Amino acid sequence: MQDTRYLLHLLLRRGASKMSGDERQIVTLISDSRPRVAHGVREKELGCQPPHPSEFLEYQKNQTIYSPDRPCVNLYLIIGGKVMVRRTTAEGDSELLVDIYVVDEFFGDRALTDSNNSYEKAIAVERDTRVMTWTDTEIQQLILRRPQLGIALIQMLTRRCINYSRRIESCSSDTVARRLARSLIHFSERLGEKLENGSIQLMPLSHELLAEYIGTSRELVTQYMNQFRRQDYLRYSRKEIVVYPEAMNEIFRQSD
Repeated sequence: MQDTRYLLHLLLRRGASKMSGDERQIVTLISDSRPRVAHGVREKELGCQPPHPSEFLEYQKNQTIYSPDRPCVNLYLIIGGKVMVRRTTAEGDSELLVDIYVVDEFFGDRALTDSNNSYEKAIAVERDTRVMTWTDTEIQQLILRRPQLGIALIQMLTRRCINYSRRIESCSSDTVARRLARSLIHFSERLGEKLENGSIQLMPLSHELLAEYIGTSRELVTQYMNQFRRQDYLRYSRKEIVVYPEAMNEIFRQSD
């Protein structure tokens, strides 16, 4: 039952701004814990007593979690590190970056459907990346015991669908410069650390990876990254990207 409580706790916490009073009460009840160490993860970091260590998996940087050769059959929850998910197009001639997921986020949700997920690949971005896993059968059993979990899963997947729809809309209506600016703001908000001067520092992202995310060529990304740097929207190196959000938003106030 501990894995059920932790799973429900995180899903409800993700939608905290839309929680009902009953949901807040559930989070209060399941968040109480005592400090304990299990497989290198402290109980107070998890928010409840961790499941048996056999339910944890650990990956090193750039290690593949699943791929077309070893398709995804589990729902994963990150408890340490970051994971990048990419998809190969049906034609097999290019790759798209789905997103980079962080601690307390799920990936591999296609395992819960009957759709073909053989085009998808998940890779650990950091060393000692730790995840918990559930099969689709286990998730179904958990939902039967705790119906609130099913509702929270629906809310999470709905939010992702909304975000994907916005990306599609941006690809069809925005210029490459605006798509790139939106992606940099997206990653800075999700992966970055705010500095005292208001800028946001985040991990280095290759121009090829950014191109995969916004659906364009690496050459165009390089062109606009250099332009953004000249305009003081950001600065970047092989070690980091620093985004200036206020300056970056200027691009959305400009006419095409």
